[in-house]
Amino acid sequence: WCDSMPHSRVLAREISRYVRERDWGYRTPCWEWTGPVNASGYGTTTYGGRFWYVHRLTYTLHNGTIPKGHEIHHRCHRRRCCRPDHEQALTRRAHKIVTLLYRLSRALK
Repeated sequence: WCDSMPHSRVLAREISRYVRERDWGYRTPCWEWTGPVNASGYGTTTYGGRFWYVHRLTYTLHNGTIPKGHEIHHRCHRRRCCRPDHEQALTRRAHKIVTLLYRLSRALK
């Protein structure tokens, strides 16, 4: 999934040790992180001597640098998901709006 980067195959193999495919009803199954998570439920790891949230690492390796002022949104709304095509860079404001709308839709069900 990230063959364009020279170290990607080694990293992909390393990350895949901690990922399992899980279908939560989104278009395609999530890649659920089974390694360490923080108190908020986001996958965490170290790479290149630095701490990473796993979804930010996989987004960066797949798409390049996260644009300044943007956050990574999980389209599938699963914090442990690290599948690059489930991740989207949004401005902080857009991310808050999308998250609020999702939570409201869930509350109305």
